[in-house]
Amino acid sequence: MTSIELFLLVGAGYVCGLSIYSGFAMRWILVRFIKDGPAWTLLAWSAWMLVNTLTAAVIPVLLIAVLVIGDQPGRPDFWPRLALFATGLLTGMTFVLGSMYVFDRTSMVVKKPR
Repeated sequence: MTSIELFLLVGAGYVCGLSIYSGFAMRWILVRFIKDGPAWTLLAWSAWMLVNTLTAAVIPVLLIAVLVIGDQPGRPDFWPRLALFATGLLTGMTFVLGSMYVFDRTSMVVKKPR
């Protein structure tokens, strides 16, 4: 496995982890800024959440198919490649959860804008 493949596997997993857990960030944005706003902002936010959900559900499956399995379904290095992808995935998910924890802690200190 080359260093480019290693970078692609971990990087793709990281981006997928960010997209999967970005729903937490979107929920925070809804509660913090959009819920008390005009009706069109809630509609736009709902449309964006639909796109985010579809992307977060489909892209990791496609990237596993392309990057981990590739054109060799029975490849001997499947499990190490999947482990690298999963490492990036967990790193991205942890980053989003940590960021949302920090944002939530700081939002308790800062007054809510009107």
